[in-house]
Amino acid sequence: MTYQDINNIVARHFGTTPDLLYSSPKEVDTIARAAAIHICRIVFKASYLKLMKWYCHKQHTTSMHSVVVAQNLFATNKQFRRKFNSALLESKSAYELEFAKKLKKQMYNLNYSLRKKGIVVSSRTRTVSISEADLKELENCQLYKLIHAHKYRIQFSIV
Repeated sequence: MTYQDINNIVARHFGTTPDLLYSSPKEVDTIARAAAIHICRIVFKASYLKLMKWYCHKQHTTSMHSVVVAQNLFATNKQFRRKFNSALLESKSAYELEFAKKLKKQMYNLNYSLRKKGIVVSSRTRTVSISEADLKELENCQLYKLIHAHKYRIQFSIV
């Protein structure tokens, strides 16, 4: 998911086009643009400099101002709050779905590479069977990533 996807979502919820979110402030619905910038800040945890580059600003303070405008509108305007919350919810769910797919693919790749090295990995029970001697010999970051990030357990085998 990219910031353009968030722009499409925000434009759909605010009744504008994604192209207008990049145009000059005289032509754009600044409320929708502020909402898009604030949602990008929330979902991606993007810095103001990154937001400046994404939205063609000349200074990062413009992005900061947009976030402040969105926060103020959220606190005072019920209609903005409703649209913002629905766009934020859709953006977060799409981002989390994509993140879950990446984690699943990463787990598959780690399983494959460890099996290729001769380590027995059971993805159903989430266990890695390895002898204690091999564990000491194998300082493998892939194994530790599988254990810590994907909640696998080590099962020591007797050789």
